[in-house]
Amino acid sequence: MAEKIKKHKSIVFILGTGLIFAIAGLLISGMSGIIGFPSFAQAATTTKTVTVSATVQPWLYFSVSPTSISLTPDLLDINGSPNIGSSTNVTFTVGTNSSGGWTIGVRGLYGGLGSTTANLIPSVPVSATTTIVAGTDGYGANATGSIAGVVVQGNGYAGWGSATVGAIPTSTSQLILTKGTANASSTVGLMKVYAACDAAQPVGTYEDTITLTLTSQ
Repeated sequence: MAEKIKKHKSIVFILGTGLIFAIAGLLISGMSGIIGFPSFAQAATTTKTVTVSATVQPWLYFSVSPTSISLTPDLLDINGSPNIGSSTNVTFTVGTNSSGGWTIGVRGLYGGLGSTTANLIPSVPVSATTTIVAGTDGYGANATGSIAGVVVQGNGYAGWGSATVGAIPTSTSQLILTKGTANASSTVGLMKVYAACDAAQPVGTYEDTITLTLTSQ
């Protein structure tokens, strides 16, 4: 009899325990709908940011080639015949990232071609366009652009392909080429120098030092 009671108690315990779990399951199910427990089947996400910075420095490049030129033929030959002497092309290479572009100015050391004995073949006037003529004193330069956007400035400098020239003064630098936008380093223009003198010009070697100044805008 005692053994049957014990079995009955076990059955009651099992049934009671099952009932408790069943009730607990119903309560949890109901509460999850109310409280909104998170779904652990979905992975959690988070975001971070990275700030990137880079620097572009201003730059300006200028190269001239050649840096020494001779005018040929001789301004006066051994027969006393006058000639127009001219140089080879002087190439300008320019590059800058300046949004306003650049300018090139030209000036000389003597305001003309000077000799070792202090004689001078003067530069043509700044304010005029002059054509060099054999047998007449004159000294100057002209230029041309090599890429789009380059503009020849000043009186006479646009006479490329002829002996029409602008001044190479000694005082104030004169604009010879300009460009209003930036460009990578490239050949931007050419310059050529011309001179002539009269038949009475004293014997000597005549020289000048031309200074070319590139300025970013």
